[in-house]
Amino acid sequence: MRNPSFCALSILFMLAGGASARVIYVDRGITLTTADGKSWSTAFPAIPAAIQAAAAGDEIWVAAGTYAGNLLIDKPVALYGGFVGTETYRDQRLGIPSLTVIDGAYRTPCVTVRSGAVNSPPAVVDGFTIRNGLSAGYGGGVSLQTGKLILTHNIVTSNYAEPMKGTGGGICCQSGAAATIAGNIITANSSQSGSAIYASNAAVYIVNNTIVGNAGAAGAVAVTNAPTSLLANNIIAFNVSGISEDAARIVRRHNCVHGNIGGDYVSAGSKPGPDDIDSDPALADYGAGNLHIQPDSPCRDAGDDALAAAGDTDVDLQPRLQGAHVDIGADESDGRQWLPTPRRVFHVSPKGARTNDGLTWATATNSVQSAVDAAAASGGGEVWVAAGSYALTQSAAPLAVSILVRPYVYLYGGFAGTESTRDQRNLAANPTFLAGSRAAAGSVAGLRVSSIDGFIFYGSTTQYASMLGVNCSGGSPYIRNNVFLNINGAVSMIGSAAVFENNAVVGGTAKVPTAVEAQASTPTIVGNLVTGTRVSSGSSLSAIRAYYCPAGRIANNLLDANAAVTPGSPFAAMSLERSEVDVVNNTVVNSPGAALRLMIQGRMSIMNNILAFCDFAITPVLASPYVTARGNCIYPSSVEQGTLPPILAGGGNILAYPMFADLLNEDYHLLPMSPCVDFGDDSAVLPGELDLDGLPRIQGLHVDAGCYESAATGTERKWSDVAAILRIAGGLAPASAAQADAYQMSGANGLTIQDAIALARALKAMSR
Repeated sequence: MRNPSFCALSILFMLAGGASARVIYVDRGITLTTADGKSWSTAFPAIPAAIQAAAAGDEIWVAAGTYAGNLLIDKPVALYGGFVGTETYRDQRLGIPSLTVIDGAYRTPCVTVRSGAVNSPPAVVDGFTIRNGLSAGYGGGVSLQTGKLILTHNIVTSNYAEPMKGTGGGICCQSGAAATIAGNIITANSSQSGSAIYASNAAVYIVNNTIVGNAGAAGAVAVTNAPTSLLANNIIAFNVSGISEDAARIVRRHNCVHGNIGGDYVSAGSKPGPDDIDSDPALADYGAGNLHIQPDSPCRDAGDDALAAAGDTDVDLQPRLQGAHVDIGADESDGRQWLPTPRRVFHVSPKGARTNDGLTWATATNSVQSAVDAAAASGGGEVWVAAGSYALTQSAAPLAVSILVRPYVYLYGGFAGTESTRDQRNLAANPTFLAGSRAAAGSVAGLRVSSIDGFIFYGSTTQYASMLGVNCSGGSPYIRNNVFLNINGAVSMIGSAAVFENNAVVGGTAKVPTAVEAQASTPTIVGNLVTGTRVSSGSSLSAIRAYYCPAGRIANNLLDANAAVTPGSPFAAMSLERSEVDVVNNTVVNSPGAALRLMIQGRMSIMNNILAFCDFAITPVLASPYVTARGNCIYPSSVEQGTLPPILAGGGNILAYPMFADLLNEDYHLLPMSPCVDFGDDSAVLPGELDLDGLPRIQGLHVDAGCYESAATGTERKWSDVAAILRIAGGLAPASAAQADAYQMSGANGLTIQDAIALARALKAMSR
């Protein structure tokens, strides 16, 4: 017997359509002046005309093609996409292979539903790709404002509700409404709360969806004050955050919730339901947008069969229950092993023409945005940009940027214009310049399913005062291998989880409070050089700033000679305000003011940093019980008079000259005899983490302090060394070369249990 809480779900499906429903046809390829929508040959060319002509209970069949967004469904009608344009029965449609797209063009929401009272029959939206919607309020993709809605067999992607303002980047269900959201792929949408689905005081039945790659700190699925609702058989994975909901009246079961950066369950009422699993769902090719599951996925045959009615189909319109049980997610596996999706390449060159297709170097376009748009329209791909200077013009995109990077589009510079593989590019030999009067590039949707890689963002002496490098408002791309030269800030992140890695930010920054800024974000800022920047406005002047960030990592960066434009202004090389961002293995030198400013911090780590030749190491002085501070080397200024700040005074930090290789020539590698060698705390190092040179961390006994890892072996000894000696003495592990050298071992058996005891006694004595 089925769970009674599922009855409403079945009723909603039964109410959709009916034997007497009239069919109205839409085909954008038919442009008759006498169109009446009564057949494919006399179809309306646009969806709004069909909605206007329809009565409650009618079906609207929409042929393949791209249709403008800003649709208003103001009556309980059923929209079905995925038709070729010749079908006589709805079951003949091809679905996803015959794409019917509703595109908001980042100007309007895609679909708004006001279908009547909640006791009216439901409206239906089935078989569409709903993309590029924009809302400053509720629902960039689909906004259900009144009545009932069945939303099924759709791809809801690349929609955006403005961070700090909007909710429900993909789908929003408002108070008093009721929705069945079943069998959809909901990916690469962005908003502060409910980046995929947001529901407030609305009954929602969220079943068998794949919810992946959405960017928003307050839950990819956010449900508040809900009447009796259901969350079951969904994949909710690889989003900025997972589920945020009040648990009292929500039935949760058989979901796969995994790998969400800021947490799988992010509110007090959120917790795993019965039979929920936390396992990698084994998606076919997440980076390319292929979200089918592989045959060995733990989601296969793991769903609740009570939710699979006879005749149900998955997002590809293939039968459900192809195995022993229904699968979790929008895709029902038929046993196919999916191969990596080849990425189509679009080429850009100063020698090209805007009207070219960009599919080869010979037919390259000269417009970066045109190539990005072409790649997005083809389902994703790579854009290769040849060396040269591209003068950018501000666009009408939501961020007013010159290049808006779309989800599943990867943008690369540094090509000569002859390469056949990306590995052949040479960034040093082929400088690729982007210059403009406003933000050069930006991203508004998607979690780490796009990139901006290999460019020189350049502001001339007359331009840099207004040019921003990359603006990430909700979007979370990889920003790698770029140079930001003489511009008004390198990157701004708002509601973003962007990765800012291996970039150089050099000089010229002005009229902004910070060069690299993250606000209400989950930033990863690693392996960058930030030098010679100047900031002049705002209350928190800094080179790197994290503000209201619930999580993140700033690691392995070198910050050198950054300052405020006006001497004496309150400046900090790094500023962390009301954030829980870990600061690990950075070298901060030569900055007037503070190396690190902390203001009302939550839980965070300040570990393995070198803070030297600054007026203050850390200010204000906060003795916070939530901050872990170890492995830091402070070279005090005369202002601090040779004392550790209270936050570092609890042990595990040192006041010492770090002994750089060549201070006068700005070489901040460590000399072999540096006290920072092997001084750091190994627990702060992530698996596979690299230093600023791209070399592996922990090359000696322990990680070094600062952004560079030395191959030298220091004399610092720790309690973890006792455990290492015991393992070697017991034959459980071989001695590394560094250990053999440090302990003057003659061979793998050169250490005994007595050696471990002797070291333990010495450490005990040192701690007294």
